[in-house]
Amino acid sequence: MNLQQAELYQRIQAFSLDNPHDSLSFSKRLARENDWILDYTHRVIQEYKKLAFLAVVAGHPVSPSQQVDQAWHLHLAYTRSYWEEFCPKVLGTPLHHEPTRGGRAEQAKFDDWYNQTLKSYADWFGEQPPVDIWPPAHLRFAQDAEFIRVDPQQYWVLPKLRLPKPAIALPALLLALAVVGCTPLMALELENPLNFRGPEFLEFYVLLAVPVIGLASLLRWLLRYPSQGVVASSDLDLYETAFLAGGRQQAIDTAIVRLAQQQYLQPKSRMQAVSITQPLPSGSHPLERAVETAVKVNGSVHHIRGAVTDVAEAISDRLREKGLLLPYWRAFLGQWVPALLVVALLLLGISKVSVGLERHRPVGFLMILCLFTGFAAIRCLIPMRLSRYGQKILQNLLQEKASLKQAVLNGTVEHSPVGLAFALFGTASLSGKSFADLRFALGHSISSRSSGFDGGGGCGSSGCGSSGCGGGCGGCGG
Repeated sequence: MNLQQAELYQRIQAFSLDNPHDSLSFSKRLARENDWILDYTHRVIQEYKKLAFLAVVAGHPVSPSQQVDQAWHLHLAYTRSYWEEFCPKVLGTPLHHEPTRGGRAEQAKFDDWYNQTLKSYADWFGEQPPVDIWPPAHLRFAQDAEFIRVDPQQYWVLPKLRLPKPAIALPALLLALAVVGCTPLMALELENPLNFRGPEFLEFYVLLAVPVIGLASLLRWLLRYPSQGVVASSDLDLYETAFLAGGRQQAIDTAIVRLAQQQYLQPKSRMQAVSITQPLPSGSHPLERAVETAVKVNGSVHHIRGAVTDVAEAISDRLREKGLLLPYWRAFLGQWVPALLVVALLLLGISKVSVGLERHRPVGFLMILCLFTGFAAIRCLIPMRLSRYGQKILQNLLQEKASLKQAVLNGTVEHSPVGLAFALFGTASLSGKSFADLRFALGHSISSRSSGFDGGGGCGSSGCGSSGCGGGCGGCGG
């Protein structure tokens, strides 16, 4: 850079596009029209000044990025500043701006100009241009091909997610359905919340989250009726208790444990299987007899669990008749309707995060709120099994068997009724050495089903281009 070029660069840098007497300055207007933060806007203005310098000294036509072009467009609107001050007194030459005429030849020309501009930038300034203002040519002109101006007061604007087509098929379908369903509402003059400023959106999001999550919790609570009934905890047999506490598999495994304790079944060492040692007496529980029949075919515990499913489901039917378990349809609604409400809230937050990142806005606090919302959504996705009344009966059982629970915790359950202990607390009750083979036979996958050691809760359970004439001319290409 010779002395004349250095002086030119200093004049360009010293030139201010902002009039200190304007309440709406050039930089503020540029930021408002493009929805940029001021720091990013000032960076774009500096890059525009560098483009103007290159247009004079580079020796070839130059072409701006989309962001720099926006600064150039706005400066051209300030005709006195541009044509009476900047070009004649700062640059010392006119700098014309013309759009592309279209067509493949023009596209190739501006692509070449833009790449030359990026190379000259690195050569003259000793660094690569910032990619958040100067993207690669294939991105810069791909974006311009679909560029249109929209009024954010009339339209909602969301950035596209660059995902593989299979990954966006389902969301696109859901979005299409939502748009079709909400078309009458779109006719209303509603302000787009995604255009709210940061603090305004945070306040809006919190004020919306409280009723949404509250409604989700209320729905789960209401769908878990009844809360009262006539069944007492003492009215439940062993396998109804096991089903209430841990579900179908716990009821089946309780039958295996009880038969093994009474020496009708023998766990096979180092195998997840059992064998028959003696036939069951007449009058045995239907689930026990179903287990015996299954063992005769195949002693694998996995086979037994699948073979006796129908008998175990008969137990769940009785519990539903007593109001202790929820009907399938109510359990489904109680899980998914509240979860979808919270997920919709979460998607709103994620959309605003995406918009904020696209507009170079800080989104840290919103991301934290989205994490909390995601946690609430996960809580609402916890399946619902028990009614409020069933939960109450289970709690009564656990209180009545507090000593048995303590024996399980102390590892002294050998001296207690193992069948009942397993029914309530699952494999945690098989901690003694004498149960090693039985514990191995059942596997460790159901230890997490020991509902007596958790709250059985969940969300709601307990609450919940230009002219090409060399230097002095610039290219737009947009």
